Amino acid sequence: MTTMQTSRRTRRLLLAWPLLAAVLLLFGLYLTYQQWVDYQAIEADERQRLTQQTLVIEKNLVPQIVAANRALESVIHDLPFLKADPGGQVWLNRRLKVFGDMMPGARLLMVVNAQGRITAASDEKVLGVNVAQRAYFLLAASANNPQTLYLAPPFKTYLNTYSMALARSLSGPQGEFAGLVLASLEGDFAKEVLNSVLYTPDSRSSLAHGDGLLFVREPHAEDVVGKNLALPGSMFSRHRDSGQSVSVMADISVTTGETRLTALRTIWPADLHLDKPLVVAVSRDLREVFSGWRNHAQLEAGLFIALTVITTLSQYFYQRRQRSIERTEEQQQLALQQSQAHLEQAQRMARVGSWELDLQTDTLQWSKEIFRLFEIDATKFNANYAAFLNAIHPDDREMVNQAYTASLTTRAPYEIIHRLQMADGSIKWVQERCNSDFDSEGKALRSGGTVQDISEVRSAQIALNQLNTELEQRVVQRTLDLQHATEKAERASAAKSEFLSHMSHELRTPLNAVIGFSQLLLTDRAPPLSPQQLANAQDILDAGQHLHQLVSAALDLSRIESGRMGFSLAPVALAPLVAECVAQIRLLAAQCSLTLEVEVDESLSVQADALRLKQVLLNLLSNAVKYNRPGGQIRLCCSVSEAQQLRLEVHDTGVGVASADMARLFQPFERLGKALNGIEGTGIGLALSQRLVQGMGARIGVTSVPGGGSCFWIELALASSVL
Repeated sequence: MTTMQTSRRTRRLLLAWPLLAAVLLLFGLYLTYQQWVDYQAIEADERQRLTQQTLVIEKNLVPQIVAANRALESVIHDLPFLKADPGGQVWLNRRLKVFGDMMPGARLLMVVNAQGRITAASDEKVLGVNVAQRAYFLLAASANNPQTLYLAPPFKTYLNTYSMALARSLSGPQGEFAGLVLASLEGDFAKEVLNSVLYTPDSRSSLAHGDGLLFVREPHAEDVVGKNLALPGSMFSRHRDSGQSVSVMADISVTTGETRLTALRTIWPADLHLDKPLVVAVSRDLREVFSGWRNHAQLEAGLFIALTVITTLSQYFYQRRQRSIERTEEQQQLALQQSQAHLEQAQRMARVGSWELDLQTDTLQWSKEIFRLFEIDATKFNANYAAFLNAIHPDDREMVNQAYTASLTTRAPYEIIHRLQMADGSIKWVQERCNSDFDSEGKALRSGGTVQDISEVRSAQIALNQLNTELEQRVVQRTLDLQHATEKAERASAAKSEFLSHMSHELRTPLNAVIGFSQLLLTDRAPPLSPQQLANAQDILDAGQHLHQLVSAALDLSRIESGRMGFSLAPVALAPLVAECVAQIRLLAAQCSLTLEVEVDESLSVQADALRLKQVLLNLLSNAVKYNRPGGQIRLCCSVSEAQQLRLEVHDTGVGVASADMARLFQPFERLGKALNGIEGTGIGLALSQRLVQGMGARIGVTSVPGGGSCFWIELALASSVL
């Protein structure tokens, strides 16, 4: 299949997807539009229905308010005549009671004088009560307009219920405020009307004062009655501020916190001359309003998704099958080309070319890589065996020809390395392999093989051989130099050891004399020495003993390094040896106020040189005393490992050793600056101890925490018995 055919087929398959997407998109937009139209229709119907319910409430409430107003006007009209009649007070109370019984929801009708005292009422219990501080009295007294029907905000009564007052002010002869007549309305007067418009379980209806206080809500909810609805941004405030008589809006309800679709209507009949209006509201839960639409929309969305998936999968699997069929055809057509390309790439990377010679026609076929290796233009090459031989180095042609001819006779493959001579005179090294095919009668039909450029390998081999020769010569010379240096070092070490040995012996004689004479000076009492002379003599004795220790340690160290110190390893009982060391160090520890603790199993024995082990242990204990703190502790303990090694540990509570100083701790004459702190020592003890321990085939080491003390340990092999 040609590239043009493949491209055309690919475009056809790709164009099918935008077409399918466009069809599905148009269908989806159509469904979305239908759902939007249905949504708008449902919302419009519900808005109209809620608005209609508020109108029903208004038509039923206004006559009740008108009736209450007429009752108040009737009382105002008859009040002068009843006051003039001796029995008028009784008749006034009875009349107020009759009006109260006739008016639904009217709990109390009463007449209040200018001082706020109730002079007549439908309930005689409240006669004489002063209501001068009530909001409805203050409202009527301050405005004093007999033509206005005052609608007081809801207030909580003494019975813990909410009531709303309708009041008319009374004027005196000079127009002054002379009192008021009032009808106290309970929520029952609007309850039936509000309930009559609840047409779904989620419906709510309410009646509020024009200032925002909620008076009645159905279904009844005690916790919301008396609540202020006129909060900033609330639906009540937005309706009131709009100046419209009817508003419908969807928002969060102040009383329930739900998102509701609410219709609000202002009841303000002009002929009643109300000072404040009433506001009725009917609402529904917005989720319930659109629940049916939502279910239908989800169903259609699910069907659309299913349709999309089915059509997409159908087209996908159809195109997949088509591509599979066409891909098989492509693969069959491109297999040879790909194989050839891979072969050429592999040959180029490996610098290996392949060739085939047809012995019947003397036709030679070379791969592209052989042309590159031989640096021959394929268009100008006469491809035959003779031409191939001409490309070989003249000195190697006969060798190659004989190898090939012999392979045709023996029918065995051959492998040969020879040179190529380039047109510019340069030389390449190649490795050639060949194998031939024969017919049943043994006649050669064709030969094939490979030619690989190994010039770099050949050059590397030559260079490697030269380098090996140079390295061998250097090794011989370095070996001789090392032998001379070793002999020189051994002679120097022997001379040093000999010098230290002689020097130590030579120093001990005068040192013993210095120590002896200083002791005589300290003990001689005739004539007695002065205190200053005694102190000087003691300093001489201390310095002599210190120098004597230094000489002895240096001599021991020299003996170990020269190999002249012998070790006698035998089973050694650990407890007696430790007891001897502790006894020698206990007095020194007591002088420094140190506590000495020993925890050693008496049954244990080790393989060691008793004298050298005691020397090492005494050195570790004396260091634990010298480098401890006043009042500190020294603890000597031991443990046995699974490998039958005994670990002897000396713990102290001194200043410890920093990790950076650990490497210098066992070096001769290294005291880590302790000499500057006034602590006596030679600086050889730990170095000597390490070499003594190593001479016994054991190990020594230390663990330390700066400021937390140190632990020096020795690990020795356990012995089965003690001699």
